[in-house]
Amino acid sequence: MKKLVTLMIVVCASLSSVVEASDLRVRVFERGANVPLAGVSVCLGTSARLDQFGSSKTDGNGYVLFSEVPRARIV
Repeated sequence: MKKLVTLMIVVCASLSSVVEASDLRVRVFERGANVPLAGVSVCLGTSARLDQFGSSKTDGNGYVLFSEVPRARIV
């Protein structure tokens, strides 16, 4: 059974006009519950290419970290 998930995106580094890339930390929860999900695949990219900036699975606490994400509109 597929679990519905909700993503909470936490920006780990503040963006400024000088910064071209930042780290992005994502945490995945089960929908309707405050339970983090481990082993969930997360892709980060643009609407044209959903995995453009990488893909990874969440750790035991529901987190995944994307490093050096360029400034772009992401989905």
